[in-house]
Amino acid sequence: IRPNDELARDADIYLNQIDGMVYGDSPDQGYIRDREFDHAGLKFRFTAPPGFRLHNSETAVLGEHSGGAVLRFDSDKPKGASGSMETYLTRQWAKGLRFTGVESITINGMDAATGSGTISTDNGRRDVRLVAIRFARDQIYRFLFLTPTDQTSRFDEDFRRTTFSFRRLSTAEAAALQPRRLRIVTVRAGDTAETLSRSMAFDDFQVERFRVLNGLRPGEPLSPGQRVKIVSE
Repeated sequence: IRPNDELARDADIYLNQIDGMVYGDSPDQGYIRDREFDHAGLKFRFTAPPGFRLHNSETAVLGEHSGGAVLRFDSDKPKGASGSMETYLTRQWAKGLRFTGVESITINGMDAATGSGTISTDNGRRDVRLVAIRFARDQIYRFLFLTPTDQTSRFDEDFRRTTFSFRRLSTAEAAALQPRRLRIVTVRAGDTAETLSRSMAFDDFQVERFRVLNGLRPGEPLSPGQRVKIVSE
């Protein structure tokens, strides 16, 4: 059995090594900040509707709402992308969908097209709205919004706002985006999980996130001199 002082030294070495480490989304995959998604490398931003929780993956940004609505944001580099966005939407991306309406639109100076229809899923009939945006000659970004048929009117305006929130980032805006990082702080007299968690770079569940990050049980106190992890911008 190793002495406690050796274990403490090992813990300090470990904490020193992770101080400043990137936490969560990497710059290559973009950043989720509450309902906002920013990509510094590709220089774009959009904001999801209220009530949606976003999740990032290597291929798409996914959003879910407790009311059963979902969104998917991804990209495509199709062959023959020089045609109209309506043509791309109806003949390449969703050529099997029976559209009830298709229109060309402009989103913050970018050519785009949108259309809607109804599809069958494992969970029943769903209304779908598709949006395709030409970001560059060979780069298209896409939104897919899916709702239970009796909820579509509830989300229509929110989806429209999200669609038109998509915009390019300036070089300065992109450069200002930074990942969240782990920071190691030393507990002082009077510090609690509640006070230290206010420094956590999240808008929700700050105390809960702090406790999980540091392996603390609910109600477990902190001791002056103890080193703990927080997540900061």
